[in-house]
Order: sequence, then C-alpha cells, then structure tokens
Amino acid sequence: MSGPRRHAVLVDFDGTASLTDVGGELLDHFAADTSWHVIDNDYVNGRVGSRAAYRLAQGLLRHDPAQWLAFALERTRLDPGFAALAGLCRRRQWPLEILSDGLEFYIHAALRREGWVLPVRANRTGANGSGVAIHTPYMNPLCGRCGTCKAERVRELRERGFQVTYVGDGYSDLCAAPRAHRVFAKGVLAEHCAERGVEYHRFTTLAQVADVLSGTAD
Repeated sequence: MSGPRRHAVLVDFDGTASLTDVGGELLDHFAADTSWHVIDNDYVNGRVGSRAAYRLAQGLLRHDPAQWLAFALERTRLDPGFAALAGLCRRRQWPLEILSDGLEFYIHAALRREGWVLPVRANRTGANGSGVAIHTPYMNPLCGRCGTCKAERVRELRERGFQVTYVGDGYSDLCAAPRAHRVFAKGVLAEHCAERGVEYHRFTTLAQVADVLSGTAD
C-alpha cells in the first residue's frame, strides 16, 4: 500500500462530542459513598488506569438501568457543532466513530436522540447481583491500562490505509492522539500535545473542526 487513501474521523465523547463529562457525573451521582473521588483522583494523577478505576468503582455503584439512562440523558448535551462535523463526514463518506472510555449505553442513547446512528467503541455495563459490572471489550490485553484502547483503533485504521483525524480533550486521549495524522485538541489533551511537541489544532467547538476539515481533499 503506497499510503493513506481515505479519511477517518475519531471523536472522544465526554467533554468532546458531549459538552459535559456524563460518565463522571453519573459515577458521582450513583456511587454509594464519596470514596469514588479517591479512585478518580488516582486516575487523574496516573496512579491507576481507567480499567482498574472501573473495577474499583463498580462495587460502589447501585445498578438501576432506567435511572442511569434518565440521569445521563438529562445531562448530555452534544456540542452544537457535532451535527456539522457528522454531516460533513456523511457527505464525504468518511467513517466517523465515537471512541470513549465512558459507557456505551448513554452514548448510543444521546446520539439516537439527535438522529445519529454511529459506530461506538466504549465500555459496557451489566448486572452483578444487586450491583453493576463494567465490561471493557475494547481493552488492549498487551497493556490493560485503559478500558477502551483508543491508540489501538488509530493503529488499525492507519494499517487499513486511512488518514486518521483524532478529536479529543482528556486523559483517555493521550496515547491515541500522537499516533493520528491530524489532531484537534482542547483541555488536558491540548496541554499534553503542547508540552510534548505534538502538532495539533486547538478547538473550542466541533464546528471549528468541521470548518478545517471541509477544506481537506477527499
């Protein structure tokens, strides 16, 4: 293969496609006690990966799928520019995927509410007695740090000949972004790219991402 042929766009969900960190708010609300904040602090400071954090947190959570969904949908607001970006990808026939270290159920529900059906790679929830089990089908067994290995998906698409654009904002994006051909970043991810000399476009809304990509040749 001589080089990348088609474009693929990978977008983080919490804080990127969604204006809020829905997963974090959900865990805050449904955790049985405040020890979740200790786990979250360890994750933010790099002492544990997200997969280990989920294993520790799931024992603190009350499992009520209907309440979880209602709570998540109440708090999820897609970035106002999401429709512009998704519409551009649809017109150009570029694959658009959501890559998230959050939970799959609320991502699909939020997208469907706005009329979008897209591929999603995220963690899954299930019952474990009266509690919740969090499953990580997209982990990388060679590493195991993150619930969803975003870097692995970038690698897969590059090997298939895609020119990969990555859009994100947080800790779960740090490994994936430097492996992409083009990066749009804000928040923690923008700081990380700047500190490490990774070329990126800073954005505040996905409409800006769509504007830049609209000038990209197919």
